[in-house]
Amino acid sequence: MAFYTWLMRTHRNENTPIGELAEELHKFSHIITRGQGYKRSRAYVQILCKTSKHLDAFEDAWKGYTAYKAECRNA
Repeated sequence: MAFYTWLMRTHRNENTPIGELAEELHKFSHIITRGQGYKRSRAYVQILCKTSKHLDAFEDAWKGYTAYKAECRNA
Protein backbone atom coordinates (compact mmCIF):
# COMPACT_ATOMS: atom_id res chain seq x y z
CA MET A 1 0.00 0.00 0.00
CA ALA A 2 1.33 3.44 -0.92
CA PHE A 3 2.05 6.00 1.79
CA TYR A 4 -0.75 8.34 0.69
CA THR A 5 -3.31 5.53 0.68
CA TRP A 6 -2.14 4.30 4.09
CA LEU A 7 -2.28 7.84 5.49
CA MET A 8 -5.83 8.41 4.25
CA ARG A 9 -7.11 5.04 5.50
CA THR A 10 -5.51 5.18 8.93
CA HIS A 11 -5.36 8.85 9.93
CA ARG A 12 -7.66 11.04 7.85
CA ASN A 13 -10.42 11.46 10.44
CA GLU A 14 -8.16 11.80 13.47
CA ASN A 15 -7.84 14.97 15.50
CA THR A 16 -4.04 14.67 15.62
CA PRO A 17 -1.15 16.34 13.79
CA ILE A 18 -0.97 13.35 11.42
CA GLY A 19 -4.73 13.56 10.89
CA GLU A 20 -4.39 17.26 10.05
CA LEU A 21 -1.64 16.37 7.57
CA ALA A 22 -3.91 13.78 5.97
CA GLU A 23 -6.73 16.30 5.64
CA GLU A 24 -4.39 18.88 4.14
CA LEU A 25 -2.97 16.44 1.61
CA HIS A 26 -6.46 15.21 0.74
CA LYS A 27 -7.22 18.70 -0.60
CA PHE A 28 -4.54 18.06 -3.23
CA SER A 29 -5.37 14.43 -3.98
CA HIS A 30 -5.89 15.25 -7.65
CA ILE A 31 -2.20 16.12 -8.11
CA ILE A 32 -0.47 13.71 -5.72
CA THR A 33 1.12 10.73 -7.43
CA ARG A 34 0.68 7.56 -5.41
CA GLY A 35 3.41 5.01 -4.88
CA GLN A 36 6.23 7.46 -4.27
CA GLY A 37 9.06 6.97 -1.82
CA TYR A 38 10.17 9.06 1.14
CA LYS A 39 11.85 11.89 -0.79
CA ARG A 40 8.99 12.50 -3.22
CA SER A 41 6.34 12.20 -0.50
CA ARG A 42 8.22 14.66 1.72
CA ALA A 43 8.58 17.04 -1.22
CA TYR A 44 4.80 17.02 -1.68
CA VAL A 45 4.36 17.99 1.96
CA GLN A 46 6.97 20.75 1.69
CA ILE A 47 5.41 22.23 -1.43
CA LEU A 48 1.72 21.80 -0.64
CA CYS A 49 1.51 22.28 3.13
CA LYS A 50 4.32 24.77 3.76
CA THR A 51 4.38 24.55 7.57
CA SER A 52 6.89 22.91 9.87
CA LYS A 53 4.11 21.22 11.87
CA HIS A 54 3.09 19.33 8.75
CA LEU A 55 6.70 18.31 8.10
CA ASP A 56 7.00 17.06 11.68
CA ALA A 57 3.73 15.15 11.29
CA PHE A 58 5.01 13.69 8.02
CA GLU A 59 8.15 12.37 9.73
CA ASP A 60 6.04 10.72 12.44
CA ALA A 61 3.62 9.33 9.87
CA TRP A 62 6.46 7.95 7.76
CA LYS A 63 7.78 6.06 10.80
CA GLY A 64 4.33 4.55 11.30
CA TYR A 65 4.10 3.68 7.62
CA THR A 66 7.47 1.93 7.56
CA ALA A 67 6.47 -0.03 10.68
CA TYR A 68 3.23 -1.02 8.94
CA LYS A 69 5.14 -2.19 5.85
CA ALA A 70 7.57 -4.19 8.00
CA GLU A 71 4.66 -5.82 9.83
CA CYS A 72 3.03 -6.76 6.53
CA ARG A 73 6.26 -8.36 5.31
CA ASN A 74 6.56 -10.40 8.51
CA ALA A 75 2.94 -11.57 8.56
